[in-house]
Amino acid sequence: LNKEMLKVIINIFEILKEKIKYYNFKEPNIPDILNSNEGQFYTSIIIFSLKIARDKLNDDEELRWNFGLKEIIENDLNNKKSFQLFEVIGKYLPNLFYLDENWIKDKLKYLFMEEFDIYVKSAYVGYFSNHTVYLKIFEELDNIGVIEKALNQNFEEKTNNKIVEFICFAFIS
Repeated sequence: LNKEMLKVIINIFEILKEKIKYYNFKEPNIPDILNSNEGQFYTSIIIFSLKIARDKLNDDEELRWNFGLKEIIENDLNNKKSFQLFEVIGKYLPNLFYLDENWIKDKLKYLFMEEFDIYVKSAYVGYFSNHTVYLKIFEELDNIGVIEKALNQNFEEKTNNKIVEFICFAFIS
């Protein structure tokens, strides 16, 4: 992968963005988030962003997250209000924290502490689907009240169990 190919691939992501079918949470047959075109699109952007960061292909050595890819996520987060994007961000929160810690810290309240609607719920479900508890992220979330809020919500049994599991792992650590 080189910088020329990188530009072509980012352009492909821009084109794909216009072709993705975005689901409305009121639709009767909501697909599995991570297997939907929309979920796969956002997941691909994050995974590709990690590859770029690992290969150090950004023009600015200080930035890990490629600006073009970050801009797609940022614009969709602010303008499309996709519940699938919220879940993907929750699931890949540790990876995004690595790519741009300050950006994620600025977004945590928006992602987790706004009115508890389908979007915020999706971020919780995504985050608590992780298999690892990253203490730094857990502490950031706990400091703004996310963990307490999670305990007071009624999720599906699997997510409720993961919340308790995360708290226990964090306490033990």
